[in-house]
Amino acid sequence: MTEQFSGKVEVLNDASKKATITLDGDDGDILLGGNGVDGDVRVRNSARIEKIHLDGKSGWFSFGPGGDGGRIFAEYGPQSAPLLKLSDLDEPPRIQFQQEGTGDETKPQYSAWIGMDNGKSNNLAIMGGNVGIGTLNPKFGRVMIEHSSIPLSFRETGRPIDQGGLWRMPLDNGNLRFDVNTGAPGSEFGNNYLPVLSMTKDGHVGIGTTNPQYKLDVPGGWFSFGPGGDGGRIFAEYGPQNAPLLKLSDFDDPPRIQFQQEGTGDETKPQYSAWIGMAKGNSNKLAIMGGNVGIGTMEPAATLDVKGEIQVGGDGRDGDVFVSNRQGRRTIHLDGDSGDIILQNADCAEEFGVAESEEIEPGTVMVLDQEDTLHQSTEAYDKKVVGVVSGAGDYKAGIVLDKKPAETNRIPVALMGKVYCKVDAQYSPIEVGDLLTSSSTPGYAMKASDPLKTFGAVIGKALRSLREGKGMIPILAALQ
Repeated sequence: MTEQFSGKVEVLNDASKKATITLDGDDGDILLGGNGVDGDVRVRNSARIEKIHLDGKSGWFSFGPGGDGGRIFAEYGPQSAPLLKLSDLDEPPRIQFQQEGTGDETKPQYSAWIGMDNGKSNNLAIMGGNVGIGTLNPKFGRVMIEHSSIPLSFRETGRPIDQGGLWRMPLDNGNLRFDVNTGAPGSEFGNNYLPVLSMTKDGHVGIGTTNPQYKLDVPGGWFSFGPGGDGGRIFAEYGPQNAPLLKLSDFDDPPRIQFQQEGTGDETKPQYSAWIGMAKGNSNKLAIMGGNVGIGTMEPAATLDVKGEIQVGGDGRDGDVFVSNRQGRRTIHLDGDSGDIILQNADCAEEFGVAESEEIEPGTVMVLDQEDTLHQSTEAYDKKVVGVVSGAGDYKAGIVLDKKPAETNRIPVALMGKVYCKVDAQYSPIEVGDLLTSSSTPGYAMKASDPLKTFGAVIGKALRSLREGKGMIPILAALQ
């Protein structure tokens, strides 16, 4: 049976006799509450369990509880696919979106959903596929943000925006930047920002610049790395074994720059061909280790091989060059201030060939033979005398002329300077200052006592006396 009414139907409150429910046929409204009474709508199931509640006082809309929890479906399509579903039946509770489904609400097939994570926390999970912000086609990544200029910004709670509290990631003609705001509130960014990091579409990276010109461009500042458990290191690697062609490291002792041709790829056990680093100890000394060093040449043949000029000193400082022996004693000094060449050894010598059968020791008196070679003296006042073999005692040759390292049976003979000489005092005691000549004792000198025989046979002057017997004394070599 159908009954029709026009106008309004009002249901009055027994106590106040005022309308608390109104059905308005003119406006098509149903009004619940008012006149001192809160309006509510409650929907129950067949077991009289309340499933839906619209609370006019609080403004809440609640559904559930029940055996299947509370759910809202917005359905469409031939299979009643839930386009939108709010549910606490699922774990975790979620808002679900779907394009198609089976129509079986207990076994939905969702394309994506948003909900709490499984833990007891306030974390939010977005599941089911990629997420697009500013785009309906997020096919290039899990999160895809599309914007014409500034797709992403960051705000730190509690930090002033002009003190690092506001960052942004702008896109500029295909290039990506990280900017930090330096402007006060009301003038954020604009010209008030610092470009901290820039990445261009052609593969350049800039720190502190918006226009990097190199693979890594850091203008006007320091680049530092470390510290860490293994210090700071930079590798430039290439090759089948990942050999570090260039390595900058403070992991090694001392810190160094290392160059290598091949290696095992084990960075903790590198095999370096050469390295440059601080010398050990707390100092500002530099060490170059691993092999010969070439300047102006790719094939250095000595520890330091310079193809060109060497300049030492200038700009207010004297230049000095020191040459030391293997014991570390300086034997040669080129003094840039005085212009002197200081030789710590004693005499000036020249190499001569000797007969192969001769076994000559330093300090021996030598004479020429007919073959233009030398042998030890055997005659007194021999005018063929050429000098004394250099190198005896503490006196070594300071300069050696006509030296031929590739040839054998050659000895240095002192031409001038101090040299130790074998002398025989049996012919006459030797005093300091006496002239010396060859003697009949093989290889020994004696005092030149006969003035008529002395000319052309003097080898030098005694610097120490010898009263009797044989011995080795220093003399001043000077042929006469």
